[in-house]
Amino acid sequence: MEPTEKSQMLDNFITEVTGVDRKATIRGNACVFCTTPNLKFRDELSKKEYRISGICQNCQDQVFKENEDIRDIQKLYAPAID
Repeated sequence: MEPTEKSQMLDNFITEVTGVDRKATIRGNACVFCTTPNLKFRDELSKKEYRISGICQNCQDQVFKENEDIRDIQKLYAPAID
């Protein structure tokens, strides 16, 4: 699978910060987070996310679930902003 194009500066920054080459990871059908990637994507949006980030389906489920939990907590405890 081919990764999405990003500026070389951004790709270099991602590699420097994470220690993982996003493009090489995607081309190698691996995941930037885990060693046992699930590349059977639920839908086209999940597949697109993998091409952008290099995060497999299982890791996407974890990452986005955590974000949903955080939003739910914020709704409960943060004052309403109108």
